[in-house]
Amino acid sequence: MLHKNKEDFTRVLNQVAMQTGFLLPLVERYSEIVNPLLEERSYLRNQNQKLAQARDLLLPRLMSGAIDPIRYDKLYNGVGV
Repeated sequence: MLHKNKEDFTRVLNQVAMQTGFLLPLVERYSEIVNPLLEERSYLRNQNQKLAQARDLLLPRLMSGAIDPIRYDKLYNGVGV
């Protein structure tokens, strides 16, 4: 019985909130806060995928010696090889 009363109360509360305009500012504020976080999460997931692809490409080459990180470091810093 308590469960049914809780559902009724929630339904009535939602109806009152919608009728009084209470809910709209709350939803707008929620969106202002949450939307940038969701966008950043999407951006970071994309960056994570790119980093994983770079790792999967470079790690076997580094481990096999096909890429010499010391040589590239010297070239990048302007030191003759």
